[in-house]
Amino acid sequence: VQTAYSRSPATGWTVSIGIPRQELRAEMLRSLARLAVGIAALFAIGLTLAWFMGGRLARSVTALTIPATALGKGEPVRVPRVYLKEAAEVGAALEHASDLLRQRAAALAARERDLAQAHTRLRDVIDSSPALIYLKDLQGRFLLVNKTYERMLGSERTKARTGDGSLPRVLHEQPPSAADKQVMQSGGVVQFEERIDTAEGLKYFAVSKAPLRDHEGRMIGICAAAVDVTSLKMAEAQIRELVATLENRVEKRTEELRVANAQLLEVNARLQEANGQLEAFSYTVAHDLRAPLRGIQGFADALQEDYEGKLDETGQDYLQRISKAAGRMEQLITDLLAFSRLSRMELVSGPVSLAEVFRNVLSNLEAQIRESNAQISVAPGLPFVWANSTACLQVFQNLVSNAMKFSRRDVPLSVRIWTELRPIEQTGARLVRIWVEDNGIGIPPAQQQRIFKPFERLHGMSEYPGSGIGLAIVDVATRRMQGHCGVESEVNVGSRFWVELPAMRTEG
Repeated sequence: VQTAYSRSPATGWTVSIGIPRQELRAEMLRSLARLAVGIAALFAIGLTLAWFMGGRLARSVTALTIPATALGKGEPVRVPRVYLKEAAEVGAALEHASDLLRQRAAALAARERDLAQAHTRLRDVIDSSPALIYLKDLQGRFLLVNKTYERMLGSERTKARTGDGSLPRVLHEQPPSAADKQVMQSGGVVQFEERIDTAEGLKYFAVSKAPLRDHEGRMIGICAAAVDVTSLKMAEAQIRELVATLENRVEKRTEELRVANAQLLEVNARLQEANGQLEAFSYTVAHDLRAPLRGIQGFADALQEDYEGKLDETGQDYLQRISKAAGRMEQLITDLLAFSRLSRMELVSGPVSLAEVFRNVLSNLEAQIRESNAQISVAPGLPFVWANSTACLQVFQNLVSNAMKFSRRDVPLSVRIWTELRPIEQTGARLVRIWVEDNGIGIPPAQQQRIFKPFERLHGMSEYPGSGIGLAIVDVATRRMQGHCGVESEVNVGSRFWVELPAMRTEG
């Protein structure tokens, strides 16, 4: 018996329990048996589960080898059915990687096509260039030459292949020149002229050489371009020859100009002398010729007054002719002096009011206007011109006087004066055209250019008196004021004389 004791601390009693050892051992063996059976069952279940899960894992891993192999070959990835979440995630990652690789491959193919096109275009540009273009490595071996180089220098591509069996790379070999060495030492651009014996003969080239570098900036060779400047050299020689010829001509012309200048000085001296003589002549005309004319006029008037009753009609007619001839001579002398003075005097230009000029013209011709009963209208708001006031007064007084002189007797005289602004497109300046229009006898078209020359008369003195200098004064004065004049006319309808003068300058 297996006995166990227990004493109570409260009561002091003792309790004892006794179990036969055989029964205790039997119960323990039954418990151990049940425990052993349970452990064995659990072990069997664990083995079964392990075998099942291992199979599923093996099948999933095996299934992933196919898409992994396709991914390595660049083929489309198709992930079969897998039984593990992790394997499914790996399969999805393989499919995503396949999509990315396809995209990268497509982009790479597009870039390769673009690069091939760019290479083709670059090669076309290089081959179409008229310059010699070539690339060399640091040992002097030619890596690229264009068609112009091949045509002119007869380069032949070597048939040898590089060690890895790629396309021919080295065209031909030439020891580095002094310019090549200078580029290698300086690392910069070298430019010079070179004379080369080509298939087309001896030619001159302007050569430019620069370092050829890789993507890391290291010098791996030399690129060069040579432009044919033979024509420029020939042109330079021709220019030098022309310059020498021109210098000779300049020296010759300089000597000729020196002689001509001496002649001009002599002519100028003669002109000054002639001008002095003209001044003396003008003085003589103004005084010495007018004095006899005044005497003739005075004696004719005295004779007509004192002997009016003693002379017959013929004598009276002679006296009147003498008096009129003296008057015409006096007017001719006055006009000649005005013409000569206008041709020689200095005309200082400035702002001139046309309204003021025509007020003075009408005031000076008041008696003639009243005598001819002329209707003269002046447009309001006449502008300013850049001219000489005295010359303007003479010009327009002559034009208005002519309009009244050459009027039709059966038609009331009408004179109209107005202006218009005419821009000059080439310079941007402006001209003022002044019109003096009448309804007089008019001028035949064939005679319209003659009337501005001195002493050109279209009618006899008996019809229309005058010296024939008035319009010549208009022409000279207008040209000296940097202007122009002209006429538009129709016989028995009237004339429109015009004068163009520069508009008044504005301060800018």
